[in-house]
Amino acid sequence: MFLPTHTSCGVQVSLDCPLAQRTINIPCRGVRCGHAQCFDVYSYLGCNEATLEPSWCCPVCREKVFVQDIRVDVFTLNILIRAGARFNAVEIRADGSCEFLTSGDDRNVSGGEDSSAKAEAAP
Repeated sequence: MFLPTHTSCGVQVSLDCPLAQRTINIPCRGVRCGHAQCFDVYSYLGCNEATLEPSWCCPVCREKVFVQDIRVDVFTLNILIRAGARFNAVEIRADGSCEFLTSGDDRNVSGGEDSSAKAEAAP
């Protein structure tokens, strides 16, 4: 699993859901989460609805995230659309640009011409 790490150039974020261990479809976080890493909304809801005692805790920071606290991360959604199935992580730089990575490479694989393009963030 690719863990979020801070580098001198930005933060590395996995495009795989920490719950499902596969590519995120709809990236989300809780309103109180302070991390960049997202999880898949369908995996999160499915894990909590499939048990008699749901935890409703963020799989990254363990903060409580109830249904009304879930927010879709449009910035990460745009990154996922651009990455397709080719990459499973991204380094997001302070200026909003990104470099796509594969799990075995810590900065060795770039996303070509798309890698320096800025993803649009939602207001």
